[in-house]
Amino acid sequence: MRVTRCLVVVAVTMVATLALTSTGAPQGQAEQHLQRGVELLEAGHLAEAIDELQHAVALQPGDARAQYQLGRALSTAGRQTAAAEHLRAALENTDEPGAVHFLLGQVLLETGDLEAAHVSLEEAASSRPAYPPIDFYRAELCYRLGRVDTARQRFAVLSAVVPDWTAPLVRSGTLALEQGESSDAVRWFNALVEASPSDPVVWMRFATALVEDGQAYEALSAYRRAAEVMPNYVPALVAVAVQLINLDEYGEAMAALGVVLAEDPDHGLIRYHRAKLIARAGDHLKALTEIEISLEDLRSAPRARTPGPEGDSSFPQAALLRAELLLEVGRDQEAVEAARQIIANEPDYPEALFLLGNVLLRRGDREGEDLLRRFQVLSDAREQRQLGDQYRLRDGDPERARGAYEEALQKLPDDARSLLGLGAIQRQTGDAQGAVETLAAAHEVGAAGADWHLEWVLALFEAGRSDEARRAWIEAKAQGLTLGPAVWALMREPLGDC
Repeated sequence: MRVTRCLVVVAVTMVATLALTSTGAPQGQAEQHLQRGVELLEAGHLAEAIDELQHAVALQPGDARAQYQLGRALSTAGRQTAAAEHLRAALENTDEPGAVHFLLGQVLLETGDLEAAHVSLEEAASSRPAYPPIDFYRAELCYRLGRVDTARQRFAVLSAVVPDWTAPLVRSGTLALEQGESSDAVRWFNALVEASPSDPVVWMRFATALVEDGQAYEALSAYRRAAEVMPNYVPALVAVAVQLINLDEYGEAMAALGVVLAEDPDHGLIRYHRAKLIARAGDHLKALTEIEISLEDLRSAPRARTPGPEGDSSFPQAALLRAELLLEVGRDQEAVEAARQIIANEPDYPEALFLLGNVLLRRGDREGEDLLRRFQVLSDAREQRQLGDQYRLRDGDPERARGAYEEALQKLPDDARSLLGLGAIQRQTGDAQGAVETLAAAHEVGAAGADWHLEWVLALFEAGRSDEARRAWIEAKAQGLTLGPAVWALMREPLGDC
């Protein structure tokens, strides 16, 4: 998991306050570019700042200040590889390398070069022992190396040493959630809201932990608090509305949805939820109008809206709701066409198969029977796969998980997600070679993404095929995938005292 950008910015700002010196301080035009670049950077004008600082470096490449500030600007802009180059150049001429090493260590963490990050952070720590921001990133390094318990201990210590600093609280709560310790996450995020009660994002984090801990009404209160401390904060308004729906508080939910749309009339996901509520009340024509607008908004900007706690997964559901509403208002042929379009995009979407199958069957079309048989197979397989996921991920019961996945595959042999789950179970129970074979089969039928790559790399490694595992890991990194500390724990020896 990457350090959040807010944490990076905090620490980058801290390191920027450390004094830097250089040999042969530039004069004249280069100095003017440097000063102007720093002013623009502090004002948040990144593109202009980078342009000015590049001019300063071009005129005086040996000026450590210019190289450092350009590296800082590039890092803030997310250009970490280029930032590292300039920070390394700054190290060649600075009298205070510790400050440069600190920022370079953060940049290298972002790029995944953990060995080099370790070297830079240790250099920074030697120049300024017991400096909390440095200790924070050393703890983050431990996490990246798979030493999660050590990282959590260090973040906890930092929280005690600097109680007003929120970054360690955020990481402590986040790691607790990752480890499935929702009650501990609630404790950390509760401390976070006490430290920053006017920050809506903090209240959102607290609410997320409460949801995971099964405290649904408490989560609703936290979402509402986020909306109170920053009126018109759309992510909080969305979260309130969705949580009310989850709690079956439909009247309040409708009012909350109206508040969101007053702030963001083009919020397609919220219009989808409102269409569902309108349909529930029996006004199908009005609901159909609403879902048409929702789909138009979702198509134009499917990822431009913050959906709240349920995730942005409602585009196919919105299309299905439109098909259902078309049936309700007697526009059967349009419903058929809508369902066929869904199936064209997602051939194994059970609900669309069910809708289309029933309509065609009522018409006497034998295709309907085939579609309903397909629906039954997919539904049964999905149910078993979901059971397998529950046994594997939540209950920690590998044998019951294996049985569920195998039953799912009996019904649907080419189900990529069931093959992935079964491969994960095989690896976890010591059958690395079997896992390799199953995961290869999963990949052949479409399994990809970080989850598959994670299991694939680990299975290859545990099967004694370390060279192949490393190549697979490098390939995953090239695709921009982050496989997490478990891979680092196998691929790298521990560094430092993690």
